[in-house]
Amino acid sequence: MDALEHVFQTHHQALAAVNDGIRRQGVPLADGTVAVAVSPPPTPMTAQSKATQRRARRVALHQQVWALHDQGWPGHASATHLGSGKNTVFRYLRTATLPERTRRRDRGRSVLNPYKPYLLEWWNAGCHEALRLFRELQRCGYPGSYATVARYAQRLRQAQGQAPRPRPPRQTLPAVAEPQQPLLTARRAAWLVVRRPEKRAACRSG
Repeated sequence: MDALEHVFQTHHQALAAVNDGIRRQGVPLADGTVAVAVSPPPTPMTAQSKATQRRARRVALHQQVWALHDQGWPGHASATHLGSGKNTVFRYLRTATLPERTRRRDRGRSVLNPYKPYLLEWWNAGCHEALRLFRELQRCGYPGSYATVARYAQRLRQAQGQAPRPRPPRQTLPAVAEPQQPLLTARRAAWLVVRRPEKRAACRSG
């Protein structure tokens, strides 16, 4: 799994192309029509850069730990010399390759998720004001902030090809819906490869 995930991480552009292709197919609705899929939230480049820099530091430290180990340095002496924690040094010495960090299971989840069906229903009915949507969701028990609703409303406008700020539509806008399939991440792609073939269909739909 770790090796496969590393391979898919190096080909993240290919995974992004697959996700974009799935999103462009739209989302079939119960009435037989096809809705426009909501685009995923943008990932700030600063966050990506920070994650890349942190991994580069971990790789460099891992290499230094093993270089000292090959020279006969004990683990506690290496930790003191490198200014790193002993637990980190001994953990790195357990594997010849850098152990990749696993993503949090709740990553990508939002406090808005349980309320998206209501929001999409109101949006497709013509309510495109973020503040009004926020107040309606509060009546349904939504505990989140207005900013979260406003950002999601922006993604809905983007999916429909609207301007960033709501303007009177000149034509009938397509319905929008959340994609039925989860995004194809490096971890999920690796899981699909190692999973039994007869169980992959259920995995893709789930």
